[in-house]
Amino acid sequence: MNEQADILLKKTSFFVFVVFSMVVSIFALTSPVDPEFSTVDLVGKSLTLFFVGFWIYIIQRSTASQRVYVNLFIGFSLYFIGALEDIFEEVLEVSDVLDLIEDYGMPLGMFFISIGLFYWQKEMSEANEMLRKDKELLNKLNNIDKLSGLYNSAYLQTQLEKEVDRAKRYHRRFSIMLIDIDAFNEYVETYGQLESERLIASFAENIKQNIRRTDIACRYGTGDFAVILPETEKMAAMHLAERVRKSLSVQALQPEKSFGLTIYKTVSIGVASFLSDEKAAALLARAEKAMRFAKQSGKNKVYTFKTDSVVSPS
Repeated sequence: MNEQADILLKKTSFFVFVVFSMVVSIFALTSPVDPEFSTVDLVGKSLTLFFVGFWIYIIQRSTASQRVYVNLFIGFSLYFIGALEDIFEEVLEVSDVLDLIEDYGMPLGMFFISIGLFYWQKEMSEANEMLRKDKELLNKLNNIDKLSGLYNSAYLQTQLEKEVDRAKRYHRRFSIMLIDIDAFNEYVETYGQLESERLIASFAENIKQNIRRTDIACRYGTGDFAVILPETEKMAAMHLAERVRKSLSVQALQPEKSFGLTIYKTVSIGVASFLSDEKAAALLARAEKAMRFAKQSGKNKVYTFKTDSVVSPS
């Protein structure tokens, strides 16, 4: 209903302005020419009429709000009347009215135009901000793994490249850890796909609770996770990985086919820290190799190749 009222207001006011401008034009053309009123003046008035009408037509066709339109319409109309003050002298014999038109017509018009443009700019900024937030939300949804609620592997690759570029440019250090659920395929075969999905979702939530706000947690594979650790040296990354490993190893699981028994699952974690001039793919490969070594060494371990040290479960 409000939208229909806005459309009616715009069309009606524009129609009134067109009729009014036509009457003024006809009067100007049919009235005796004042010796002081030159051809240049007439052309100037005609151009003023054209541009004012053009702008009113533009805002009438726009999606501007009623607040914006009313201020601009009043402003352009007053400006139009003030600009044609000498023509109105031929019609109006009331000097007080003429004085008001001459003194305040154009200034008041510019005042209302300024208010209208201010609100228009404000509404455009708000609309652009909403569009930006919607775009960010859409991009985020496209980068989120629906099952785990973490970022997906495509986002991991993108962010890892950015982190490598930043580390090279500013000589910063960062690390990455890859987390693999031990014997995940056997868990799927024993308890089914639905329970394996619940396992992934619960482990993902656990990982988010045990990392820092600046860390970037992603789902890397079927039963794998990855966490980018900005501004993190090797030893700090190892300690954080060990904290995650311990937390996941004591998380109680009760799948339907366990007959009421509590199940515990462990993870193997590979950690790699960025080396100077290293590419993202090479860093990721080192983390994967470390993760495989942790699994081959008995599982439920944290390993990094930089020092060939293994953190065993306590």
